[in-house]
Amino acid sequence: MRRVLARLSRVVTTSTQAPDYSSINEEVELEMERQLRRRERRMGLKDSEELLRTAPVGRLGMSWKNKPYVVPLTFVYNDGRIYLHSAKRGKKMVSLAKNPRVCFEVDQLIRIKTSDSPCSFSAYYRSVIVSGKVRRIKMVHKKALILRKLTEKYTRKTGESTFDKNELERVEVVEIIPRRITGKQNLPPDKQHARAP
Repeated sequence: MRRVLARLSRVVTTSTQAPDYSSINEEVELEMERQLRRRERRMGLKDSEELLRTAPVGRLGMSWKNKPYVVPLTFVYNDGRIYLHSAKRGKKMVSLAKNPRVCFEVDQLIRIKTSDSPCSFSAYYRSVIVSGKVRRIKMVHKKALILRKLTEKYTRKTGESTFDKNELERVEVVEIIPRRITGKQNLPPDKQHARAP
């Protein structure tokens, strides 16, 4: 561990010169994934899940022909899983079928911190990044349950929404099984008390 961190510190320099990332190998990349550069901005799991439950839009990161591909979409977070719905055909479903490993991001821009100097501008925000795998939901009753949860989230109406067989057959419902959830925040002074321990 110390050896890896020492190598990482040589790469990520604090000088005014741009860091040289060309020497980063898989071991160092793994350590960079585990460590938040600004640990004081780490958001706890409870707050991260709260943002996943309330964020209106999520961004799904996939691989398309070995290139990054990101799609903004509606979603619902339920019982530790992220659920999405989609048409059966399209670029997104082809991408997920070829490579189920995904990244999912949500964020909340609280406000901009202004300054007389452009280099001192900052933002107050909360964000969560989830990495995991996608799996199709094939059971009809599970599809109906998730679509009902989606409807309740965006209409704020609870009830027994019904879907006929044809509707359920036309739509794909997929779940993201999280492998890692990373939350980060920079709260304004008047909201510092909301920071999770």
